[in-house]
Amino acid sequence: MFPPNNGDTSHFERNQQMIAPAHFETDPNAPQSQGDESRSGKSRKKNLRPDEPRVYHRALAMLLYGIPVGIVMTLPTVGFAYSYAGGFNDSLASFIVPGLLALSALVAIAMGLFHRYGVDDEKVWSKFGHIYSTEVRFDEIERVNHGVTLFELYSPDTKVTFKYERFDYTPAFIHILEELQHRRFAISDTLPEDPAWEDAAQNLRNMLGWWIYTNHQGHYDAHPEDLAHLNSLMLPPAH
Repeated sequence: MFPPNNGDTSHFERNQQMIAPAHFETDPNAPQSQGDESRSGKSRKKNLRPDEPRVYHRALAMLLYGIPVGIVMTLPTVGFAYSYAGGFNDSLASFIVPGLLALSALVAIAMGLFHRYGVDDEKVWSKFGHIYSTEVRFDEIERVNHGVTLFELYSPDTKVTFKYERFDYTPAFIHILEELQHRRFAISDTLPEDPAWEDAAQNLRNMLGWWIYTNHQGHYDAHPEDLAHLNSLMLPPAH
């Protein structure tokens, strides 16, 4: 929680860097691991370095729902619609309800087959086949918003949202930390010129660093040079 801004900027000038930078150390008592494996099992990419690009999809879940529901609902929908058109059935609901279920199944199948999203060295992106695509480049970030499960990145003309609790977006977090080393951008409602920005930035550094280290502790325990780099990103830039 950031200190309230009551208009007295001297309060912030006296308390800048009130939030101490996080610092991570190798745990000598931690169980041995392969080094490059995420500790979390939530749709993580195994055996990837923390900064390695990721591509995600939900094809299995979407197809497991879409295919059986589509098969079960499409034929009755056609039959009920034919019956209604022929005057044998006067209930619209008899084919509208299964029709909506069949439509949801088709949407799920399409999402499973064509929706992809991920992160690489330059951007966070999302696309649906050749129909739709959006991306936010790290060097164009103007604002970041973070919630309990969601993270939002804003550029001048678009926004990308990703669920960091479900998918491993560690590369995005690393690049955001690197951007904070040489420029400012809005952090939630705290603008770069706000006296509270330094605290907001340090809080963001600590949060992202904790998430990166916690989910890739095996890698950082095995690669002290990468751990040193992560700790350097916890510090405010030297001006």
